Amino acid sequence: MAHNGELNTDRKNRLFEGAQARAAGRDIIRPPGQSDSCRFDQTLAARIAPGDLDLVTAVVQMVPPAWENDPTVPPPVRAMLEFFSLYEEKNDGPAALIFGNGTVVGARLDRLGLRPLRTVETDEFLAVTSEAGQFDFEPEAVTRRGRIEAGGMLYFDHRTGRSYETDEALEILAAQRDYATLVDEARRNLDSLPPVPAEKAGSPLRYNGDLERHQRYVSYSLNQESFRFMLDPMLASGQERISAMGYGNAINALSDQEGGVAKYFSQRFAQVTNRRSTPFAKRTA
Repeated sequence: MAHNGELNTDRKNRLFEGAQARAAGRDIIRPPGQSDSCRFDQTLAARIAPGDLDLVTAVVQMVPPAWENDPTVPPPVRAMLEFFSLYEEKNDGPAALIFGNGTVVGARLDRLGLRPLRTVETDEFLAVTSEAGQFDFEPEAVTRRGRIEAGGMLYFDHRTGRSYETDEALEILAAQRDYATLVDEARRNLDSLPPVPAEKAGSPLRYNGDLERHQRYVSYSLNQESFRFMLDPMLASGQERISAMGYGNAINALSDQEGGVAKYFSQRFAQVTNRRSTPFAKRTA
């Protein structure tokens, strides 16, 4: 596996893999200072080693396209990607990946699509590069030119002697198992769960202290702004409140309004400059 870019979800992916390993009674041993590419390569090898997944399936599972809000995704492919999402945290870049095992060689772009991948095919070569024109092929020798789009892929299988692009590759993978049935078997509907008494659920009835409700709001550092801009919109729409990536308030150590234990934790995010199409990419992703 070769990787161009950075996996901005690397920390999350490492934590998820560690939780998976502990749930199975195993440990993950990683060398100090391991890069995101090295971690991805090890994880990919671990997915393939048991023999349950082939290389192309493992790559799609780890770097899926943005399928949730795309109505053009065929139902079998949608079922496959939903099944993958049950036990795999997606790796988001920007990341352009090259993978191979001696039989299959291919390239894949993560769902954000912020790395260019240009393709050229001839009777003898399949070239995937960051820039067009890096290899000087004779025009009459070129059978196809193109690019890999966000969440897309291209791979060549030496067993069949031909290449496969995104749509065909996903349809082939989706036909290998009855993913729709697997998703239905794994799905648990909230309506089918037994009712939980209020005193045992996460409700105010669990509280047995001596504070009044408004006093409890203060103890949890909730004020009028908390309700006006966060809680009230969530209750009205049923959707999680969206706020800015950065957190501009003073840290507790420098403020006379201590905000509770949660405010002692800081947010991790990469401050990058993205292209103008990013709003469209984020809407679909």
